[in-house]
Amino acid sequence: MFQDARTLADNAQLAADVCIIGSGPAGLTLGQELGSAGFRILVVESGGMDCDLERQSLLRGEDTTGEYFDPVGARRSQFGGTMAMWNMELADRSLGARFVPLDAIDFETRDWVPYSGWPFSRAQLDPYYKRAEKLCGVSSNTYEAAVWEDECNRCLKLPASEAITRVYKLQSTESLLKAASELINVSTNVNCLFRATVTELVPDPGSDRIEYLRVLTSNRKKAGDSGAHLRSGGRRD
Repeated sequence: MFQDARTLADNAQLAADVCIIGSGPAGLTLGQELGSAGFRILVVESGGMDCDLERQSLLRGEDTTGEYFDPVGARRSQFGGTMAMWNMELADRSLGARFVPLDAIDFETRDWVPYSGWPFSRAQLDPYYKRAEKLCGVSSNTYEAAVWEDECNRCLKLPASEAITRVYKLQSTESLLKAASELINVSTNVNCLFRATVTELVPDPGSDRIEYLRVLTSNRKKAGDSGAHLRSGGRRD
């Protein structure tokens, strides 16, 4: 069920097994997976179904490093999050994105790359890549360019030690957004709360979990989500 937080009573309390902050690609994926497993899910979204300049303005912030884009222009506060900004034009004129998995070397520690090295390998992610492709409506064909070669499409004849030719898969946002929206509409255990901005995470003093979070709506009402574990979702990398 979708619900506008402005319709809640002041200081209302909502209960869930898992609370997900943000309805971007990661948040919606996590909500679908855990919701299908029977958990009570509450997705808390600062924006609404569509872009709203008032909610978008809450993304304003200052980058003191000069290394990041302005979040107002680079993020989107609405259902689907930054998916609404994917701008790869597809054959049917719809907008989507390029999909390609990380290479094995991306997970390795490299002296010339600051902060490189992941605690797991690419091979450990492979089963999840397959599930992600299905969720996003992307074909399961290989990304190896040689398999896609034909008379009109040839790999560049470059030394393999110097260059690798890979294939991107193109897909619109519709598959993931439609699946998530349909699940929330018909589900009895997955809810999405619109126009609800999280202002505080309150830890349980006796454990390592979040006891509840505080939310402020666009009409200044306050709400709390009691007894909810916190899992965050957001950008597509």
